[in-house]
Amino acid sequence: MGLITGKTAGEIVFSVKKAVQDGTLIHDQPLPPIRMLAAKLGVNRNTVAAAYRTLSEQGLLAGKGRQGSRIHIANQPGQPVQQSRPLQQPLQAHTGSQSVAQPLRMQPSALAAPHYKDLAWGNPDQSMLPEIAGLLGDVPYHAHKYEDAPDNPTLIDLFCQGWLSDDLPIGEVWLASGTFDAIDTILRRFVIPGEKVAIEDPCFMTTRGLVQQAGYTPQPMPVDDEGVTPQGLEDALVAGAKAVILTPRAQNPFGGSWSMERQCDLIAILDNYPDVVVIEDDFFAALSSVTARSAIRSDREKWAMIRSVSKSLGQDLRLAAVNSSIAVHRACASLNAFKNRWVSGFLQSITLSILQSPDYPGFIEKARHVYAQRRETTLQELTRQGIAAHGSDGINVWIPVSDEAQIMRRLFDHGWSVRQGSVFRLQSAPGIRITTAAMLPDHAAEFARTLAYILQHDRIERGA
Repeated sequence: MGLITGKTAGEIVFSVKKAVQDGTLIHDQPLPPIRMLAAKLGVNRNTVAAAYRTLSEQGLLAGKGRQGSRIHIANQPGQPVQQSRPLQQPLQAHTGSQSVAQPLRMQPSALAAPHYKDLAWGNPDQSMLPEIAGLLGDVPYHAHKYEDAPDNPTLIDLFCQGWLSDDLPIGEVWLASGTFDAIDTILRRFVIPGEKVAIEDPCFMTTRGLVQQAGYTPQPMPVDDEGVTPQGLEDALVAGAKAVILTPRAQNPFGGSWSMERQCDLIAILDNYPDVVVIEDDFFAALSSVTARSAIRSDREKWAMIRSVSKSLGQDLRLAAVNSSIAVHRACASLNAFKNRWVSGFLQSITLSILQSPDYPGFIEKARHVYAQRRETTLQELTRQGIAAHGSDGINVWIPVSDEAQIMRRLFDHGWSVRQGSVFRLQSAPGIRITTAAMLPDHAAEFARTLAYILQHDRIERGA
């Protein structure tokens, strides 16, 4: 079946979803057996099995016994088709004016398309991002030579001003090719594979995946509406964690942000473990409605604060600023000299051009307000339906449920795609994550009503 492609489970899943989106795969259409598809794609059978398992968990695949796996699509012929958005594109955004004064322009909203409303992917609303294509011709650019300094000093100064205005410690500030390039580099320099790295639970799935794939042992730290719990941090350190990765605000997927009291509690605990590497992932910094906080003291030997531009300026700008201790900077700079050498000078120039635009403060303020409003509206609609949910900041909401896979399938049958909580969890209770970045009020109300109906129906079935 030529329309299914890919070398990884994720790529295979995406190609199947794309084929469903395009209508080239239809309801009840059989998929090739795992062995046959693996041979055709030249991949291990486990890779195809993992892709089929993911599709099944997301409600797109149904087992038919000896007939094999078949596509399952909500809104089958004869039923009304619910209108929604294309794969990996935002819902139609309702933001008033679709642009700000030149040179920064917001990207146009995507058109709606059938099949399902996607709340699963965690993307920012594309209409809240600057239209970078319109800037490319005007961006001043100087190509890097091998002997040049790796980081644009003006760009470094702008990031420094952000940390200073938030009254946070300033060490050595340097650039990385995104948050996880920075985290990976730091861990490689200070943690030996097999040693424990403490991560939040539930945790951003890329953080969890990086720690596991790099060969470290993930040590879970429970979270609540104020971020990582003091007891969770203490237990992880007592268990021997050599590094901890913390999210001060807009924790993904739970949405928690540190209060001043929580910050003080975490500082007191970390002070007893001066040799541990402390990494703070402040990924939502530019868009957060919550006060910036840190559990790091400037005299700590091994620490780093990371701020990315992916949520505020776009996922394609693979750039993050790292504010770290001298020891961390020296160790990472020596490794980077043999690895990526420097962050693309072109990306640095684009980022600098946007940050220096006189329109940037208003542009970011608008996005911050829209995201907060959409998240809060979604929480209010869920509360109105008697559904408990969490999300004090950011663009994600965590909803505890008893049976993730069942709820996901039922929601998909009603036209909604959400993220199964198992990809975020180590030991924490089940849940689903939804992304509210492009959630309009009528969509929020419709989703809350649908979920309430499913939860009530599920309770009735289980009680029968």
